[in-house]
Amino acid sequence: MEQDQFIYLAIQNLMFAERIILDMERQLARDLGTRTADLHESVLLMECSSHSIFWVCGLYELTRSLREAKSPQFSELAALHRKLSVVRMPLAKHEVMSAPGFRDKFHYPTSIWSPNTGRVGWYVFSPDSEQNESYFRTELADEFLAVTATEANQ
Repeated sequence: MEQDQFIYLAIQNLMFAERIILDMERQLARDLGTRTADLHESVLLMECSSHSIFWVCGLYELTRSLREAKSPQFSELAALHRKLSVVRMPLAKHEVMSAPGFRDKFHYPTSIWSPNTGRVGWYVFSPDSEQNESYFRTELADEFLAVTATEANQ
């Protein structure tokens, strides 16, 4: 497929961004109760969250491209793509993901952070469950890796 090279390039770009985000998460991880947050940690948390938003948008675009190309790999990524659709819309457009009864609803997700892992995420309203759900960037990345590692080994 002609666009395969661009898919691989997009995956490579996400991999390089992933390394930086994981390093920030390691720096943000701390034993609960052993130290208090400082200004550096607050800025690092905002930076990690910002990079994570862009990373989620990048992975969404990758899965969207596979779907539009009718790639056979997309079937294994369909559930992940749905999660990315739910979280990406409010992060990128400050709206609930398009769904009957929820179109054009303003929504800005609440940021969440796990101090013991350093992972950042968001509480996002899902039109599927009609409630807020938590999404962590690292869990989405792990799901992508688990699916693609399985695909590569078949």
